[in-house]
Amino acid sequence: MVTRASVLATMLALAATACGPDADPASVAGTQASEPAAASDLAPSQAAASTVAAPDVPPPCDVDDLHWVAEPPTGADALFVVRVRNNGDIECELDVSQSAIADPAMEPDVWLAPGATGELTVVDTAPGCTEPVIAPSVELVANGTPVVVPLDTVELVPSCQLSAVAIYVV
Repeated sequence: MVTRASVLATMLALAATACGPDADPASVAGTQASEPAAASDLAPSQAAASTVAAPDVPPPCDVDDLHWVAEPPTGADALFVVRVRNNGDIECELDVSQSAIADPAMEPDVWLAPGATGELTVVDTAPGCTEPVIAPSVELVANGTPVVVPLDTVELVPSCQLSAVAIYVV
């Protein structure tokens, strides 16, 4: 009588032999060494380019329609915030993901209605460094266009590494 344990032990031994460092993938039963399995029974819509329409989203903001200003922090951890107002006539998308100070984990964009304001929270991600500096401005990239926001409207403390950690509509 064959037990489950003996069948399992035999299967594990075969797998270890077949998958060892000197194993030839083509020698393993049912394995194709060089060609991937071909897809079969696809509907025409699955075999061609996507037929789903792109979502209706606002166009990128015209950077000339945006007004930028630095303001005192709204949170205890923030050094300052950068407020951006959409002075244009249409709702638009503002993307700051290409900014050198943008935290890769933050949501990179907001949609701003005409007259709406977005707020970008800036923190010091390396407090206590040996040579903190007071930056006169912060450089951002808004929808692919460089933007320099002067920091003369906020009282700054020396910081080590500026990082934009959040952007949201206020």
